[in-house]
Amino acid sequence: MATQSRAVAILVGNIVPQVFATLFSLARVYSRAYILRTWAIDDWLIVFSWFCGLACTILSCVATKYGAGHHQANVSIAAAQINIKIGFITLFFYHSVLASTKISICLFYLRIFHPERRSRYLIYACIATLVITFIAFTFFNIFQCSPIAAYWDFGLKAAGGHCTDPIPAFYAAGIYNILSEVFLIAIILPRVLVLKITRRQKTALVTVVSVGWLVAIASIIRVVRISKLLHEEDKTWASYDTTIWTAVEIDVGIVCACAPAIKPLLNQLIPRFMGTLTPNSSGWNRYGRKGTYDHRLSTRKGNVLGSGIEMGSKRVQRITSETDLTGHGKNEFSEVRIKGGAESTDAESLEEVRGGDDGTIMRTTSVLVTTGYDDK
Repeated sequence: MATQSRAVAILVGNIVPQVFATLFSLARVYSRAYILRTWAIDDWLIVFSWFCGLACTILSCVATKYGAGHHQANVSIAAAQINIKIGFITLFFYHSVLASTKISICLFYLRIFHPERRSRYLIYACIATLVITFIAFTFFNIFQCSPIAAYWDFGLKAAGGHCTDPIPAFYAAGIYNILSEVFLIAIILPRVLVLKITRRQKTALVTVVSVGWLVAIASIIRVVRISKLLHEEDKTWASYDTTIWTAVEIDVGIVCACAPAIKPLLNQLIPRFMGTLTPNSSGWNRYGRKGTYDHRLSTRKGNVLGSGIEMGSKRVQRITSETDLTGHGKNEFSEVRIKGGAESTDAESLEEVRGGDDGTIMRTTSVLVTTGYDDK
C-alpha cells in the first residue's frame, strides 16, 4: 500500500515562487546589462541572491527523497540523517539570500536618497546590522555542534557530541528578519509618497514597496510554524509547509528587489501601457526638462539673483553636475560662464532628483556663483 506523502505540495510550493524570482532576476539583468549598459554592486548582490535562492529550492526538493513530507515512522535512520544534513546546508543559503537581497535594496535606494543625510545614515546603519547579523547567525549555525557533524549524525551525538540549544538563535533570527523588513519599508515608503510623479507612477511604486509586507508576513508565519513544530512528534510530516513559507519569504524578497529595475524592459515589451505610467512627453515641467518628473531635495541660498543670467552689473557663473543614480554611466559635468571675473563671493546651490521616461533616475546639482561685479 502506498504511503501518504506531502512531497508534491513541497515541490510546488518551492518551485512556483522560484520561477517568479527567476523571471524577475533575468528581467533585471537584461534591463541593466543590455538595455542600460550598466552594472553596479547591488546587481551583483541580486545575482548572488538568486543563486542562493535557487540552492534553497533545489535542496528543499531533494529533501523530499529523504523523508520530507513523509511520516517519520516510514523514514529510515540513514535517510533522516541526510534530511537533517540538507537542512543544515539550507540554513547557510537561507541567511545568505536574505542578507544579500536586503543589502542590494539598501544600495539601490542609497543612490536615490544619497543627498538626504538622515536617509543615508539610516541605510548605512541597516547595511551594517545586516552584515553583522549574517556573520553571527552563520557562525552559530555552523559551530552550534561539537563536532560539527554531530548536528546530523546520531552516532556522534550518542558518543558524547554536544549541541547548543538552537531555539534562542532561531527566534532572534526570525525577529530580526521581520524587523529589518519593516525597517526598510518605513525608510522607503514615506520618501516614495512625496515624489512629484503621476498618480499611476506613485501607485506602481507604492505597490512594489508594499509587497515587502508579504515578505514580513511570510517570515512571521515561518517562525510560528517552526515554533509549533518543536512540539510535534512526527516532524517530517508536519514540517512540509515550513520550506514553502521559506521559499515565499526569500523569493518574494528577490522580486521586490528586482521590480524597480525592470522598467526599461517593460518599456520595450509593452510601451503603450508603460506610457501611461510616465509623464506626458509633450509637456514641459517647471524646470524646463521634457518628459521628466522632479523632486526637489534641498536648497541652500545665498544672495544670488536670477538663474544663470547676468543681473545688473553682477557676473554670474553656473556650474552643473549630473549623475545617473541607476548607474547608467551617462554622468556629465558642464560649466557655463556667463562672464569671467573675480573670485567667488556668493553662491546658491540646488539639488534635485528626476526620473525620466527611459527608466533613469538623475540627480542634478546646480550652483550659481557670483564671481564679482563689473565696473561701470
